[in-house]
Amino acid sequence: MRSDTSSYGPSGFIRSMALASSSVVQPVVAMMVGMPLFGMPLRALQGAVLGPASVGIPELRALGMGVAMTISMVIWMRYRGHSSRATTEMAAAMVVPTVALFPLFWAGIISGGMLVGLEHVLMLPSMLAVM
Repeated sequence: MRSDTSSYGPSGFIRSMALASSSVVQPVVAMMVGMPLFGMPLRALQGAVLGPASVGIPELRALGMGVAMTISMVIWMRYRGHSSRATTEMAAAMVVPTVALFPLFWAGIISGGMLVGLEHVLMLPSMLAVM
């Protein structure tokens, strides 16, 4: 009979669920922190380099939001000891859905507001796919 029952029974299930939820919650918190922490300086830099009118361009707004969240995610993953490969895959999973939505916006199928909203909706499953 096995004496180590840490992965069996209700307490093992609770530990597994806590670990799984922290694997999802921590990245979401990192992204939420990154949006204002990196998003505002990126937007100011964008306005200074490309001009104030560029701040209202939906593609740049969506891309800036994605980059701000990706920067904070990369920092968090490196802090947690993830490899460069895993970090790069996650960064790609965060940016690719945004860029993939651009043709829908250009074709007039989705609005600028929908572009940013769908970016967030598609980013999470894309991130889960590479976890």
